[in-house]
Parts: sequence; C-alpha cells; structure tokens
Amino acid sequence: MRQSSLVIATVCFVLGLSGRFLVGQDIPVKGKVVDEQGDPLNKVLILFTDPQAGTSFQCKSNKKGEFMRVGMPISTYKVRAELVGYKVYETYIELRGVTHVQVDIRLPKVQEDVVQDEHFQKGMDNFEKKLFQEAAEEFRQSLAIYPDSIEINYNLAVSLINIGLFDEAVSSLLKVESLKSDMPGLYMAMATAYEKKNELPQSLDAYIKAAAQNPADHLPMYYAGAIHFKLGESEKALLAYTEAIKRNDQFAPVYYQVGVVASALSKFADAVSYFETFLTLAPNAPESTAVKEMVAELKKALK
Repeated sequence: MRQSSLVIATVCFVLGLSGRFLVGQDIPVKGKVVDEQGDPLNKVLILFTDPQAGTSFQCKSNKKGEFMRVGMPISTYKVRAELVGYKVYETYIELRGVTHVQVDIRLPKVQEDVVQDEHFQKGMDNFEKKLFQEAAEEFRQSLAIYPDSIEINYNLAVSLINIGLFDEAVSSLLKVESLKSDMPGLYMAMATAYEKKNELPQSLDAYIKAAAQNPADHLPMYYAGAIHFKLGESEKALLAYTEAIKRNDQFAPVYYQVGVVASALSKFADAVSYFETFLTLAPNAPESTAVKEMVAELKKALK
C-alpha cells in the first residue's frame, strides 16, 4: 500500500553548482524513519530504484531510525521503505543540482488480517471446543507474529482466564486496553481476571468501566454490587444493585442479592419487597424455600 502522503522530502538546492555535484556520487541521501508516535524504527529497508537504468541501491535505518546512502549516480529515484508490520511507502527524489537530499519517513502500522493466520484459526477452533489450554498455546504462537493484534490478545486472555492463568490474562487485557479501550467485553473480562486474583478494587474499577461502556447492560452493576458487598461497602452495594434493577427489572438474581444487602442494613421492609419480587420472578429457584423463610422472619421483625 502506498503511503506517499506520509513522506516529507526536503531537497536543498545551491546556486553556481560545480561539476563535482553533477557527478552525483558524493550526494548523500539521508533521513529518519519513525512510527505514528514519532518513535524511531530500526532495520527499515530503504530501496532506491532508477526506473530508467533499472539499477537499485539500498540501506537500512539504525536504532535511531536514521539512514544514509551515498554513491548513487545522478538520476530520478523511486524510494521505497519496508518493515514487517508496517505499511510500505513510496516517493520519488531527484539527485540532480542538489547538495543533499533529506527524506523523513513516518510509517503507520498495518491492520493485520489475523483471521488468515494458521495459529489463530487453530486457536479459535480449540476455543470453540472449550480446549482452552490448547487454544492459549496457539494464540501465543500467533501473537509472536502479530503482537499488537487486538483479537489475539483478547482471545488469549479469555482462554487464560479459563485455565486459571490470571496474571498473564490481565497482561493481555491491558495490552488490548492500550490498543482499543472501547472494545466490547474488555472490561468484563478484566474484572473477572482481577476478581479471580482477589484484587477486588481493580475488579470493581473494571466493572464500573464496563457499566459506563454499555449503559443498557445490567450485569456490570450487578457484579459491582457483589464486589462492594465483599469489601464491606453495603450502602454502595445497594446503590449498584439498584442501578442494575433500573437497567433490567426482570433479572431475578439481583432481587435476591439486594434483599440480602437490605437485610444487612436493617432495611427490613425493603428487603421483604425485594425478596417477594424475587419469588415472583423465580418461584422455582433453588433458593425459594429459604427466601420464603427469610421473608417470614423479616415480617415478624417489622411487627
């Protein structure tokens, strides 16, 4: 893909040129290659091709992103820069009537077609079969080729959560967040991983982000309520569960949980109301018998 618009070529002209410059052999072509953030790119192949003569010259950028090429005859050259994982760019320069040519290059990353990667495909097949260990291994191999792939990092993280490797899962999810923080499912997965690590404040923060990302989804606030309750923050748990009910007033489990919290806060009338709603929505739930007994006890306390 050509990216000529990303190239800045500066040519310095002089008056009264001597014959030495017209030979062209001493005219240096130099420049610097950086990525979209302005960081230098190492080992970028710079190819200079003379279309008329059919000759080519090349050099590579160093760790500072800098390159220089001398010894090319006077002519018009097609310049091409290549680096795996980045878009190719092309431009033209004139080695004629100049003291030097400066070519500064900015290369954007390519959007990888990871779907065609063999390891990614095998990873997805194993994932669908719930073979998460095997899926994780395939995703790791695919990630070695496409380290900045959102899809691979995310699917690897979910696989890792399923096999209990929560630290590595969090690392992959943080990578996804740095690349695409609005990715659906990101913060729910992150919250789960942190919760499994028993890092509850981080888990709660991720649930809150998930709730903000999808205002129609009741589950982030439902789980946030559970984390607040575990942290001993009953009032905040009550607020979170109440928000979950606003988002989905037909979700039976939340009424049971908020009933427990209301009971702990001695809000017995509210607790009775929540528990009765739970029984209406889920009359055959395994907890129904216990809930009926709790309601009877609460009503006694209210007399």
